[in-house]
Amino acid sequence: MFKNIILMMILIVSSSVATEINWAKDYNDGIIKAKKADKPLLFIMSNKNCPPCKKLARNTLGDSRVIKVLNKDFISVISYVSFTDPSVNDFVPKELNTGVTPTLWFLVPNHDIIYSPIKGSPTADMMLSMLEQVKAEGDKK
Repeated sequence: MFKNIILMMILIVSSSVATEINWAKDYNDGIIKAKKADKPLLFIMSNKNCPPCKKLARNTLGDSRVIKVLNKDFISVISYVSFTDPSVNDFVPKELNTGVTPTLWFLVPNHDIIYSPIKGSPTADMMLSMLEQVKAEGDKK
């Protein structure tokens, strides 16, 4: 009986920890959700074959602390682009297309940019610091 209670507690705790980011389906969906939730938007322009993009996905976006903050305080969108085959590109607003992947943008729901674009793959600790700054700035707007 005691073992069953312990097992149930472990299952409850482990299921309450998010293991992946709740991605909006695309940029426009993200803007709609950000307006509705009154949250800032994280928009990432990525490429499935770029090493820094893979590092970002694995090390930063895979960090449980980052996942928790993003799911709680942000609406997150990732759009994949290909510089060799533009026909497979997800939608990226012209003003957010830097031509560099990965690029991270933080915006308020009216499309205003909160934070300068981040090009490259920040560490999880750097990302957490940026998320804190962006959240504080977004709360002012």
